[in-house]
Amino acid sequence: MAVSRLSTAVPGKRRGYLVLNSGGPALAGLAMPTQMASVLPREVLDAYDLIGFDPRGVGHSTPQSWGQSYGTYLGAVYASLFPWHTYRMILEGNVDPARVWQRQWQS
Repeated sequence: MAVSRLSTAVPGKRRGYLVLNSGGPALAGLAMPTQMASVLPREVLDAYDLIGFDPRGVGHSTPQSWGQSYGTYLGAVYASLFPWHTYRMILEGNVDPARVWQRQWQS
């Protein structure tokens, strides 16, 4: 998976990382840190490194076959597995975790 990072301009104030998901399905996100830096408040830019990524099969990441946006599911699973690493999180476009991996077609 291809990942990008834009470090805070004030390392002494760093509170952690802000992972940015471009949404989708199939939207590249490597450029998200640079794009968001122009609109995020100075307080956020001083406190967080901005992280972007290309999901599997998109842009510079290894090809993969998925067909459903999974950003919210990714965030929810991460927060449940690593709550001590999750300070704040905004999730929108919720996906039913019981159905996230079901096939969208029938053979």
